[in-house]
Amino acid sequence: MRYQCLVLDHDDTVVNSTATINYPAFVQTLQKLRPDVHMTLDDFFSYSFEPGFGALCSDILGFSDAEMDIQYQTWLDYVRTHVPDTFPGMRDLLQRFHAAGGHICVVSHSVPENILRDYRAHDLPTPECIYGWDSDPERCKPAPWPIYQIERELGLRPEQLVVIDDLKPGKDMADRAGVDFIAAGWTHTVPHIIETMQRICPHYCRTVAELEALLLDETGKEYPLPEGINAASCDTVISGGLFEVVDKNGLYGYCNTSGEVVIEPQFAYTFEFEDGYAEVELTDGTCGVIDRTGNVVMRTTDTHYADVRHGCYVLPTGEHSFTMYSVAGEELFTLQGENIVRLWTPEENGLCMYVVEKGRQRRCGWVNMQGEIISEAKWTFPEYDQPDVYFPSGLQAVYDIDGTRLAGYLDESGELAIPLQFSFVTQFYGELAYVGMVQGDGTTQYGYINQQGEWVYSWTE
Repeated sequence: MRYQCLVLDHDDTVVNSTATINYPAFVQTLQKLRPDVHMTLDDFFSYSFEPGFGALCSDILGFSDAEMDIQYQTWLDYVRTHVPDTFPGMRDLLQRFHAAGGHICVVSHSVPENILRDYRAHDLPTPECIYGWDSDPERCKPAPWPIYQIERELGLRPEQLVVIDDLKPGKDMADRAGVDFIAAGWTHTVPHIIETMQRICPHYCRTVAELEALLLDETGKEYPLPEGINAASCDTVISGGLFEVVDKNGLYGYCNTSGEVVIEPQFAYTFEFEDGYAEVELTDGTCGVIDRTGNVVMRTTDTHYADVRHGCYVLPTGEHSFTMYSVAGEELFTLQGENIVRLWTPEENGLCMYVVEKGRQRRCGWVNMQGEIISEAKWTFPEYDQPDVYFPSGLQAVYDIDGTRLAGYLDESGELAIPLQFSFVTQFYGELAYVGMVQGDGTTQYGYINQQGEWVYSWTE
């Protein structure tokens, strides 16, 4: 096995707790405290992801301390009387890993007594270490303290541990502790959560079966390689049935899982395949894109700049000029103009962000897949909420740094759907966004607006 210890999140990683416990309990809370508020399961997942459950309660819904106590007691009563199911395949995976001599530990925002109850109820191997919500706040994830403790208690090195979690705090904890991270995607249904975790995480497993293959099959399996051929690195990832290899001359190519060289080592450097294409650096110093036969479908003198994503890639084609291609090599459009320094591949809505640099400031705008500018590059993103995906729920939070220096929201046509009037804003994920507006008397109105820009909940400080 590559890893000696699994550091597992609990809720929505090992057990299906949000859909079966946390959400139903919260619905009961809303019925008691906010009967006019209706929230779907996807809404609950979205708000729990960003800005977080605490912000949902205190900021969005405006729960008082007394109401927070009611919320907690409602959840506690629910969790004491309901045992969540494990995800399909999780019991077999943990039992197999434990039988092979691996360590199982838990770092969770749940409480140890509930974690142990769930493990015993489903005949899971008893965790050797549990660090839960009862720890001091500065010792709870995303703080790295639990990882350091596990390493000391079990005598393990960082490279022997991997954190498995469905949310960003687990990744932040792993990054701070210098250990590997795998995203548990089998509970994710909200598109922006899926896209964000796929983008920021080195490994994203959609099912427990994928995780089992990564932990126990792929990473621990030895593949026969021809003489003089080695894996490109000790943690080479199999993507699309191919993995990167290097020959004795330092040239890179690709092998399949049968150990057969399918793309001869001929490149100065290689990257993983995505949608049947991969970025490579050629020996003449140029960078390009190859297909699964090794054929170079496009090249550029700007090394490592081919951004392959969503079936497209971007290459610089001149000074302040960038061209969008399909992965089949079809030229889609060229964007050029004064001070343009970057063009990004499209989001699912077909919009591409481009960046203009003026002095030390960078400003963003958007073009469509016909290369038509729908929003001039005069925006930046509010410092309070750097976006993980553009135009979630059809609106994009922007900050006007040249004019009013206020924030508002663009729609997908590039028009201001909600005027520049806020001192700060956050993205819409669902129906609400958290904003602040300075009043004439110097105070600030905080609260949540709907997609029409109307205040739903607010208070003044």
